[in-house]
Amino acid sequence: MEGVGCATPVSFTHDDDQPPPPTHTHPVLKSVKPNTQQRAVNIKVKAQDEEGRPVTLTLNDFVARIFQHEYDHLQGTLFHDRMAPEVLEEVREKLVDMEEAYLKEHPGAAVRRVGGKK
Repeated sequence: MEGVGCATPVSFTHDDDQPPPPTHTHPVLKSVKPNTQQRAVNIKVKAQDEEGRPVTLTLNDFVARIFQHEYDHLQGTLFHDRMAPEVLEEVREKLVDMEEAYLKEHPGAAVRRVGGKK
């Protein structure tokens, strides 16, 4: 499997006389080395369906990982926040370089930095 794409959660009402709102999607998640991010393999999700009724989902393996990744977006958690410490140290310099390149192209952008070398 090359990766997976997930749509962002969007709620809206639609009037037949108006064009539908744009669809927003996240970039595709490319495969990463196993154990580069610390995530549960099995999770239980308590939620509500469209009618407001409680539902419980048991998610496993890749689907559990995808759900946790998407939930992290809603919580403001960045992917490097979940990396195993030794993996973060291995890629820290590359992440800092990416931050610097982004800030050079977008001066004044609000960025939560991974931080420099330790």
